[in-house]
Order: sequence, then C-alpha cells, then structure tokens
Amino acid sequence: MRKRVTEHANAKERIEAIARDYAAQPENTIIVSPDNRGRQLINQAVRTEMKANGTLAIDGQEFRTLVHRSDMTGADRSWAARYQPGDVLQYTAGSQVQGVKRGSVAAVLAVDARENNITVSLEDGRTVTYDPRRLKGVNAYQEAAREFATGDRLQFTAGEKRLGIASRDLGTVTAIEPGAMTVRMDGNAGRSITFDPDQMRHFDYGYAVTSHSSQGITAGRVLANIDTEAARSLINSRLAYVAISRASDDARIYTNDATTLAQRLATEVSKTAAVDFRQLPSSTAEVRQLSELLKTKQPLDAAELLREQGRVREYADPSHRLAAVALDYTAQPARTVIIAPDRAERDELTQLIRADLRAEGKLASESRSVPILIERQLANRGVAAHYAPGDLIQYRTGNAAEGIAADSSARVLAVDAGKNLLTIETRDGDQIAYDPAGLRSVTAKSTVYREESRELADGERIQLTSGLSEHCIRNRDFATVERIAGNKALSIRLDNGKVLDLNSDQARHIDYGYAVANAKGVSADRVILTEAAMPDLAALSHATRDVAVYTSGMGQSQAIGHDPACIAQLANTPANLLKPQDQHEFDLSQGFGR
Repeated sequence: MRKRVTEHANAKERIEAIARDYAAQPENTIIVSPDNRGRQLINQAVRTEMKANGTLAIDGQEFRTLVHRSDMTGADRSWAARYQPGDVLQYTAGSQVQGVKRGSVAAVLAVDARENNITVSLEDGRTVTYDPRRLKGVNAYQEAAREFATGDRLQFTAGEKRLGIASRDLGTVTAIEPGAMTVRMDGNAGRSITFDPDQMRHFDYGYAVTSHSSQGITAGRVLANIDTEAARSLINSRLAYVAISRASDDARIYTNDATTLAQRLATEVSKTAAVDFRQLPSSTAEVRQLSELLKTKQPLDAAELLREQGRVREYADPSHRLAAVALDYTAQPARTVIIAPDRAERDELTQLIRADLRAEGKLASESRSVPILIERQLANRGVAAHYAPGDLIQYRTGNAAEGIAADSSARVLAVDAGKNLLTIETRDGDQIAYDPAGLRSVTAKSTVYREESRELADGERIQLTSGLSEHCIRNRDFATVERIAGNKALSIRLDNGKVLDLNSDQARHIDYGYAVANAKGVSADRVILTEAAMPDLAALSHATRDVAVYTSGMGQSQAIGHDPACIAQLANTPANLLKPQDQHEFDLSQGFGR
C-alpha cells in the first residue's frame, strides 16, 4: 500500500485539492476528515467537482434531512432550555399520559425555560406541552437541506430494520423519483433499496466521513484531511490508525503542515496494545507477587518487577496512551476491566471502545437511551447550595411532620441558598420545602443522585452501582446486557454466569463497565491500568491473571522503576517524601483502591 503526504497550508486550497483527487478516481475511494465541519466542506467541494465532470446527473432535488444534535447530552434532554424551536424530536419510548406514540416524530414549537416546558406539534396535528423530565427516550435533530442527484454517494446516519440498513452504511444513488429514492448499497451483494426520503430522513452525503464514522469501513483508496492546527483534540495517533487502516491499496494524507504532522500522528498505537499484551505471560502468581510487594511496603521492587515483566507501556503523548488502551481492551474484551481514576479519561475510553466493538460486530448496532442515576458526592449535604434542580434524593429515614416518608425518593425542584431551603417533589406529586441542615437525621441517611442517560445496546458491558441483596448481587459487580425491554428493564448476564432481569427502577443503578475509577470490588481476569491508577495494583483480586500499565510523559531516563515520581505513585505517597533508603517508613496498604 502506498502512503503519500501532500501539504496545502491554505485550508480552502487543501479541500479543493482533495475534491479534485477524489473526482479523478472516485471508484472505491473514501475521504476521512476528523471533524464534522471539515467533512461538510469537503462533501460540498466534491459535489462541485462531480457536477463539473458530469458524474452527477442533472436531476438534483433538495431534501430535508435530519442531523442529530450531538451537542445535547442525555442530561441536556431533560431541560427545556437546551431545545430550540424547529428541533425535530423522535420518541423511542413514547408516553401514554401525553398521548405520544413510540416511534413518533414531533417538531418543537416553543420553549419555556422558566417552567421547564416545551411545546411540540405531533404528526397527527395535536399540540402538546410537557416537562421533558417526564418523558424519556427522546432523540433531538435539526433539519438540514441537502441536494441529491443520481450518482451521489450517500451515508445513512441511522439504522432502519425494515430496509435492512445500519447507521453509517454507504451507497450510491441510482434513481430519484417522486416520493422514492433508490440506493445501491456498498458490498459484494450489490443490493439496492428504495425508500421515501420524506419519511426516512436520516441520510447525508457519503464522500467524506468523520474518523469515528469511518470505523468498520474499508476502501481501496483513502484520502485523509488532517489539519494539525484545527480540532487538535481529534488529531492524534488514533486518527492515523483509524483513517489509514481503512485503505487496502492507497492512502494519501492532505495536511497544512507536513513538518509537524509526524509529531501529531505517532505510529506507536498500531504497534502496541493488543499484540504486546497477548504476548505477556498469563500468570496469577506474578500478579499476586506485585500486589504483595506493594502491601508489604516494597514499591521499588514492585516497580522494577513491573518493568522486568514487560507490563509497562510508555507513550510520549497522553492521547496516544488512551488510544492504545482502547485498542488493547477491544482485542480481548472478555472479563477485562480498565482502571482509570480520571473521569474524563474514562468517558473517552468508553467512547473509543464502544465504537470499536460496534465496528467489529461485538456490540449491537442499535442502541436505546436508558436513564441511570449517578451518585453525587456532596461536600456537605446539609447545605442547600450544594444541591441542584433535577437532583434525585433517596431517603432511608423520614420525617412525618415534614411529609417525607422513609424509603422514599423525591426530586429537587428549587434551591434557596440564602434561606438554606430545598423544594422537593415527592413521587405522589407533593411539594415540600425544608432545611436539610434542620432535618439532620434525615439528611445524614439520604443519598443524592444526578439523573443521566446512557446509550445501551445488546452486548454492552455494565457495572452495577447498587447491590441487590435478594439476588446476592454486590455493588460494583459486572455484567453484560442481553436484552433491553421497551420499559427500560434489562436482562443481564453476570460474570458468574447468572442471568438476571432488572426492572426499570433497578436498571437505573448501573453504568458502563469498560473503565472504572478504582480497583475496589473489581474481580477480572485481565486488568489494564492508566498511570494514575498504579496504586490500585495493591488492591487487585487474587484471581487476576494479567496486568498492564499504560503511562505517558516518560523517556528512557525516567522509566518506571527508576523515576521517584512513578515510585511514589505506586506507593500512593508524595514524591518529595519517598527515598529509596526509607521506603520501609510508609504504610503502602493504606488508601489503595479508594
């Protein structure tokens, strides 16, 4: 496979060059651009070239397509202020109370942020006003005008079982008629489908795709648009690996700066991760030896042993390290857990892993939005200002005088920091205002949650965030989703093989199980640790057979086992206090796995 780099400092000239290159040889060619804005500009430029050379027919028509509002998180969809008039909503669950059918579509007419209400127009002509906190399973889109002609490349942006297509599938428009568009799908079968573009509106141009959408796609020729100054969070070895590995014959990179390109696109990700890890000896005894060295106050020996066993992966760039961790996980996901104390790193790893697993067919392509509860660690639950509207409070003990029942839950409606008052709404619809500091016993035994949502699919790895004593299930146990019911109940298979059905309330106490904050309660065959998680080595289960530690920012002179800062991390002790001769002075078993 040939690999070439072409430099165009001017973004407009670079995009035009990519478009000319594509138009000269469009067959079995795909363009990869890391950001959505770049993708859109390239698609327009390519269509201009394709029109000029006659590849596109003159039967172009404008269609109103739907573009997913990726700026809205699951939590955002609970608040009216995040919606905009004109948004198109699709209901995956529906509501009998509001008369909204499952699978129906509505348009946002008005937004009342103060009352947290939105008004929508339903397909049957009815107008409904509701609090978005009361209606879950909503996807938000914006309309976008797109002209398509016979010969255009098209990518579907959502799956449609009736048509037998999945999100990100590609094809070529072969015919456009009133109320019908025919697309020849990519693939050896050469299958064609026909659909009504006024009904199935989830499609876009398919000349250029984002690096995320390109996963699972293979083409003979790949043109990659890599601007080293724009979208810097997306320009890393992950992009290089995903984009270039799409090509079977020829790959060309178009960049603004060929000199700095090599620094941004390191090749170490494709060389490390899965291959190296699988070559490690699988030894429970070795892992146990590492753990015992830390527990018995010998961090230097533990660090040296890690290095000697080849269990340390060093990356100069943190983004390369995360990409390597994700690749390592997806190469062997069974009973594997990543320990990453940093929340942002866990979120990014989860996103990368889910995309890879879906591309490999290990995770179902269709997903559903499921509401979950994330416990909030408040500095002082007696201070009203620490709460936020939307928080859910679960009370173990109650106060009859205030109207709070034991073993009940309520949602925070308003916070008055000056008077230290919380206004809550119980499940019965009663509104109560109280001082959390005044009800000390009630507040002390309460738990505060933030409601979020997770996109779950069959095959998803999850971790339970609350125990189920009646099923002998512990908090932090891991499981795999086998089925998602219409009412958001889950059927899961625990790692011990037991199959369990969670009702919709129990199913709210879960989260993704790919990367966790610490080793507490973790029982896994294989554990991957980020460098901040190295102290958790001491807390690993004796059943763990394989361990790898991924670090960044260290050169050969600071390899793990020789750098005092890294040794201090292993010992969970400040670096300026740890010296080789007095390593025995520190109690290394304290604080691990918190």
